[in-house]
Amino acid sequence: MATLEYEAVITCEAVADQMSCVRWINDGRSTHASFVTGSYGEASNVLAWWQLSIPGSIGEGDYQESHKRPKWLTESSIQGDITALEAGPTGTLLAATSEGLCCVVKMEEVLDEHRLQLSQWFQGSHTFDGEQNASCTGLSVYDSMVTTVGEDGRLYLYRSIHDTVPLREYQDANESSYRCVKLLDSNNVLVGSSNHLLHCFDLRNGSDMPSFSLYTGEKEEELAGSSCAVCIRPMLGRDKFIFAGLESGTIMGWDLRNPNGVTQSMEGHSGAVTGMCFPVYSAGTMFSASDDGDIGQWHFDMQQWEGNRIAFQQLVKCQTRIMKQRHAIRSIDANATQLIAVGDGRMIFFIDSVSYYLAP
Repeated sequence: MATLEYEAVITCEAVADQMSCVRWINDGRSTHASFVTGSYGEASNVLAWWQLSIPGSIGEGDYQESHKRPKWLTESSIQGDITALEAGPTGTLLAATSEGLCCVVKMEEVLDEHRLQLSQWFQGSHTFDGEQNASCTGLSVYDSMVTTVGEDGRLYLYRSIHDTVPLREYQDANESSYRCVKLLDSNNVLVGSSNHLLHCFDLRNGSDMPSFSLYTGEKEEELAGSSCAVCIRPMLGRDKFIFAGLESGTIMGWDLRNPNGVTQSMEGHSGAVTGMCFPVYSAGTMFSASDDGDIGQWHFDMQQWEGNRIAFQQLVKCQTRIMKQRHAIRSIDANATQLIAVGDGRMIFFIDSVSYYLAP
């Protein structure tokens, strides 16, 4: 696998808080993009709503390279660290906290006034022995369905954002903590466990046992460090192909149509992988970030997706380092033209013209 170096067009904005989460709100088609950030490290932290103006069209050949500073619109306070943030149905966000809770946040714009309103809390609280708070380590949304996982090794499933009482509850049989979660569709959820396994639960099955599990352990764990999964990302438009970012810095991939088949192991980070994302409209490129300050880009050979069997070893065409800085990157997200990143350095980073860096 080749490694290339680019001089990416990067701008940044200083902010007051250390940030743990970031999500674009629009679908990438608008020339005015808004995003939401979540902070951590204080007793009370903030969800902040921002708007970024990008002049020009994002149509082919029409994009004008010009950078605008993000405009702060409004914010709302939450007790505890904000540990996860996902966009819900139109006009809503979901935020998880280190206090073991998850809430629905309404995004409102009335007469140019913006508001973030905490509308409800889910009743599935993550706790140790029903007393001490256990951090809610991840959440996932599919249509209106919601799942949360926590350090207590529990997974809560909600039928919709309006149902605050869990429809189902799963408990890890090995008393391990859960680190991340992804609703693949309305029937399947993938959960990363601290015991080096990814569990896949079939929500149609009445059993509390996973339908299958994937092993994330590496051959030389004593050298690589912990190999538990801390983030999960399906391939854009091909949700049977799954990538998991590990604490060791490795990214592993599976074809869920053949979960016992050969995996893809992608080495590109020396710190824990903190996030992965695909630009809107492009399955040929995936971005990843790590807690050693790296942001990388993976180019996929799309011809390898043809046919029923995928040669994972031939999938990754090359890896590109986009950015390296000394503070941890905690979260990234991409729209059609920009990658956004936040972390410990009290900065918001924008990497412009994502399409310029897409693999051919």
